Amino acid sequence: MERFAGAGWIGREVAAVGTSIVRNASAGLPNLHRLVLPLGPLRVHVQANGDQVVNVKLDLFELAGLAGAVAEPALTLDVGRTFSAGAPVFLAKHRTIVHNGDRANGLTQGGTSLLGGRGVDDPESTFAHERVHVIQLDFFRQAWFLPLDEWILRNTPLAALQRYIDLNFSTALWLTAWNGLIDAEDRPHEIEASFLETR
Repeated sequence: MERFAGAGWIGREVAAVGTSIVRNASAGLPNLHRLVLPLGPLRVHVQANGDQVVNVKLDLFELAGLAGAVAEPALTLDVGRTFSAGAPVFLAKHRTIVHNGDRANGLTQGGTSLLGGRGVDDPESTFAHERVHVIQLDFFRQAWFLPLDEWILRNTPLAALQRYIDLNFSTALWLTAWNGLIDAEDRPHEIEASFLETR
């Protein structure tokens, strides 16, 4: 559970530093060689050396999740929870969230959290659960898929855009396959989020 306003945002940034260290170590680089810090659909890349020390990129996967929530009239941006989580949070007031035909208390899509308003027994636990999913997505993207996405972008006519965008295509593809193969209650990331939501 969140102990003070903004704890989720601070936790997300601390987790991002840890994830960056994991990624650097796996590439044989110094621990703080490259930090990737999330800020909504933006990614702040901080290089320890090189001509361009700080570069801000737009994460297309997260942008798609945010755009989908903005376009849905039944959802309302919760500014307080958005600041608190360090990621966009939308409320479905007096409505139930349905995903793949099943009712859900909450849902995280591309780094944007959707919280149901009808029939949710413990809204704060649901909020905590979805914050865990946001951090999990940050880890999957940075530690697993960022090198692949950068390679894909480098080898397309869009290579010049690499300075400004993070494709994040592989995370979306992986989630689609993962969610199609494993029942929700058996997915490791759901088990972890359920465990951590009350911690």
